[in-house]
Amino acid sequence: MDYKEKISKIDYELYKGVDDKIKSQLYGYFVTLILSKNYAPMNSDLEVIMKEFNLNFLPYVYKSRTILLSRVVRIIEKKTERELSSMLDSLKEYLNNVDIGEDPSNNDAKKVDKKKRTKKNIFDDIFNQLG
Repeated sequence: MDYKEKISKIDYELYKGVDDKIKSQLYGYFVTLILSKNYAPMNSDLEVIMKEFNLNFLPYVYKSRTILLSRVVRIIEKKTERELSSMLDSLKEYLNNVDIGEDPSNNDAKKVDKKKRTKKNIFDDIFNQLG
């Protein structure tokens, strides 16, 4: 068995159903979106981003990126195939339209001089290396 056959066999085992593949894509996109400081430099920016996908949580959830990610994963797990595909489409559209590093609220009236983070985030380095 050559390399390509092994990969296709693993791919088949991982994604037996169509919704499993969509779920894993959503997991990857949301992990990147939530954990990367490129899309949301501050945790408070995540609230605006989550509202784009009709995901509303209590304020304490936005204080921790990992708690937010766990909540999003739970929601994805409970969705139907139709809901998953529409969520994936809206997420791809959002990621294509957003400028990396741009303030998600993008409100000129609320321009606040935010302190820039000088320390690099390990996830940003990993995402940059992997593409």
